[in-house]
Amino acid sequence: MEKLNFDDIKNFTIFSGIKSLFPSLAKQFLSEILNDKINEYKREQVIKNIIYRLKIKLAKNTIRNIQGIGYILKYGL
Repeated sequence: MEKLNFDDIKNFTIFSGIKSLFPSLAKQFLSEILNDKINEYKREQVIKNIIYRLKIKLAKNTIRNIQGIGYILKYGL
């Protein structure tokens, strides 16, 4: 799939008749919007990664605790 560039977006708004609905189609305006979306996506990925690592750590600790309880039940303190 081809990537869209500034001219593609500009032409689409002109041909579709919606150019007047948007603020000035300056590259800076579009870059800010796209950068905000990219940064939002990156933040979401970082948060998902942290949550995943916490779940793994919790699972490991739970397994360790269950093994410890099993040892105590089997052999006593």
